[in-house]
Amino acid sequence: LTAGGSIADSSNVSLKASGAVFDVSGANGPVFINELTGVAGSHIYLGGNALNFTERLAAAYSGVISDGGTAGGAGGSLIVNGTQPLRLAGDNTFTGGVTLQNGFLELAAYGAAGTHAITFAGQADLLTDNGALSQNGASGSLSNAINGFAAGDMIDLTGLTYSEGSTHATYLNGDLTVSNGASTVILQLGGVAVDQAFIATNDGHGGVSISETNGQFIGLDTAHMMITSSSHALDLYGA
Repeated sequence: LTAGGSIADSSNVSLKASGAVFDVSGANGPVFINELTGVAGSHIYLGGNALNFTERLAAAYSGVISDGGTAGGAGGSLIVNGTQPLRLAGDNTFTGGVTLQNGFLELAAYGAAGTHAITFAGQADLLTDNGALSQNGASGSLSNAINGFAAGDMIDLTGLTYSEGSTHATYLNGDLTVSNGASTVILQLGGVAVDQAFIATNDGHGGVSISETNGQFIGLDTAHMMITSSSHALDLYGA
């Protein structure tokens, strides 16, 4: 895809074979596509462009997304702005970060979100599978900092079991640490205000859902716990 080209009206970009390539490095500015599917061994080259996803159907991409391409360039990025989940399962190396404007992004591999930060810029959900963590299990950390996390957003730790009285969390020096037994997930959150409140609860599938309440303390039942950001770690358990 070069110059001012666009495939914004496409129903799906599908890279069905190992070695298949989708190269948008030659585009002049942002590129818009609807759904994306692709197998391991396929490759998307961004150059320095932003690839916008307006997901209308659930989709999954298992190949690699990187800067470069036939036209070269660096700083490629992804923008998610759809209504259905996009699942990324490749070890991606693009350097411009991910912006979540709306919809759902699921990370299924370590490095799936590239090498820069993930930024919430609207109401969106970020799902992190065990494979997205540094230890490739129920413990570990993401390779990306998370910025802009605010009321209306959600982070789902799908592989970390939520259980009342056992799941607990602390926030200290920018790190939100959520644990259950020997399993621990660490999220690096940027731009968190003092005394900002977080809620952890069951995601409905056995995992842990993290949301933010904009500092407003609300009534909680035994299926919830709340922590606040401060200069000291707080460790509050579900009752």
